[in-house]
Amino acid sequence: MLCRSLVCVFYSFLWYCDRVILVIGRNTGSGISHTVPGTARDRTKHPAKVPRNALEILHDASVSCPALRTFSDVALQTRPVTDKIYKHGYEILYDVYFKQRSCDTIKLLEIGLGCGMKYGPGASSLIWPRLFPNGEVWFAEFNEKCVEQYWDENLPWRYVTGDQSNKQVLKHWLNTTKGDFDFIIDDGGHTNPQIWNSFQYLFQAALKNGGTYFIEDMHVARMGSWYKGGVHAETSKTIVDAVSDWVDQLVTRREGTPTEKRRKYSTKRYDFHLMKGVARIDCVQDMCAITKQQ
Repeated sequence: MLCRSLVCVFYSFLWYCDRVILVIGRNTGSGISHTVPGTARDRTKHPAKVPRNALEILHDASVSCPALRTFSDVALQTRPVTDKIYKHGYEILYDVYFKQRSCDTIKLLEIGLGCGMKYGPGASSLIWPRLFPNGEVWFAEFNEKCVEQYWDENLPWRYVTGDQSNKQVLKHWLNTTKGDFDFIIDDGGHTNPQIWNSFQYLFQAALKNGGTYFIEDMHVARMGSWYKGGVHAETSKTIVDAVSDWVDQLVTRREGTPTEKRRKYSTKRYDFHLMKGVARIDCVQDMCAITKQQ
């Protein structure tokens, strides 16, 4: 009987400790207390201007570099919560690629400020300066009026404007930003020609060796107005088809193997030849990350 009483006391003590830990977690803003992504609280509409607390949030983040925070940590603590995390699950890749770089002096370009989002523009603009307080952040946006209304000279990021499918615009972006980006994120118009033209130019000219180019929302490549007849006028193929070909070649190629020998053993004809300099391709739902050789 005494043993049973001691067991009851022991389990009661464990239950009490668990409750105390849970309360502490809620009071310190740990992952336990996060609002469930996708709820009405997360999708609050914001007008095309800087949220009231944005400057304070970003100023506090610039004071010191947090020890290796993840994209998930910052995104879930920022309002509005970006659809990168509550809808698409991009943190699967971003947490891997960004965690070890959060205190580095990186340089990042994101195409698309989010001017067409229901919760308003700028969700990412509150994340990147907080995740990379020592970094240099740029945005490229098609809607110049929107970005001018939203931007504030005190914000720790800069911007360029124009159509990402236009090579002259891309050259202007490169001249203005000086390139040499560690990370480029395409969250722009999502049409095949826009994604294709941007990648073809910026991967080679603006991304540094060892850098990574992320293409978001690839799942719409074959849908409605995003399809646009394919990546360019000479084919009806999409960016998904291109990446599929690249992965096949990346996995099966052998450095130094004679071209004739490769042809002999190849059973597939590629519509898209692997771009020079591609070292690695990672894909998750809706997105792929393409890393450049060192």
